[in-house]
Amino acid sequence: MTPPPAQGRNIGPKLLAALIAALVLIIFLAAMLEFRARNELERARAHASAREFTAADRHYFQTLNWYAPWGASQTAADELLALGVSHLSEGREEEAFQSLLRLRAGLIAARSLYQPRQEILDAATPLIALILARKKLGEAADPSEITAQATIYQELYVSAAANPQEWLVLIVLSFLLWVAAAFQLVFAYFSGKKPFPTAFKRKAIYLPLGIFAFAYLLWILSMGMS
Repeated sequence: MTPPPAQGRNIGPKLLAALIAALVLIIFLAAMLEFRARNELERARAHASAREFTAADRHYFQTLNWYAPWGASQTAADELLALGVSHLSEGREEEAFQSLLRLRAGLIAARSLYQPRQEILDAATPLIALILARKKLGEAADPSEITAQATIYQELYVSAAANPQEWLVLIVLSFLLWVAAAFQLVFAYFSGKKPFPTAFKRKAIYLPLGIFAFAYLLWILSMGMS
């Protein structure tokens, strides 16, 4: 009698297929991320050219919301900082304040295990603090008083931006666990001889399903606490 084929022989092709599917998904998500960011960047530039600065700031901020370590979001951070500095040099402090605040908010929202574009954040924060100090004390105030008040504001902004690394690690780990559980669910769906709901009733599906739900809730909670 011919022995039945070992189950382990089918693991290799299935694992390769899962890895290829994961790679395709990552490439697709990266392309969509850059596509959305470039659309927002083009809108921001159009509004900036028309001197519609409030709308330009909004679209630059939306570009940063689609942040990736490459492409349009990096360009948006540079251009928004340049726009804020330009406003400030031309005496338009309100517009400068608005642009720099949008820049700071977008970059802080994009942080994970590290703070992206820290050098731009370090350049924008003192300018924001200086504008706030001038607003509080008035243009007639002594420059030394304005500088002292700006230093206080800058320290407050820096401390507010500080983020416990424990939460950042938890955000990343819970997200990766959620994605891994999702792939396990997909694998369980296609690995059975029959599709759902027959495969869903198997005990093997309950563990990844529970991990999927738990990791998702943990991810949302950790983002809220960070």
